[in-house]
Amino acid sequence: MSWVPVFSFSLLDVSSPSSYLIALLLPALDAFLPIVPSETAIVALGVATAGSSDPMIAVLVGLAACGAFIGDNVNYLLGRRFGPAVHVPRVWRPAASLGGAVA
Repeated sequence: MSWVPVFSFSLLDVSSPSSYLIALLLPALDAFLPIVPSETAIVALGVATAGSSDPMIAVLVGLAACGAFIGDNVNYLLGRRFGPAVHVPRVWRPAASLGGAVA
């Protein structure tokens, strides 16, 4: 279990490009899969940025906002493309298509 602290500290190193990639990808994935803990990762990166000598909090906030924007738009496009096929069940027909009043 000695790899856990090394792994988490290497990802929270604000000077590494992986932290900026995480700040962009996790909010985008959070829009698609709500189980992804993007808020926790962004807060942890913000705390790590505040404790560093070269704070780049504006870059992290901007990347998190762009990631959320990208994720929301991808979900919108998926819903626009595949939504009508998923929305109407194939077995159920509306009462108007039966030709008469349904009691």
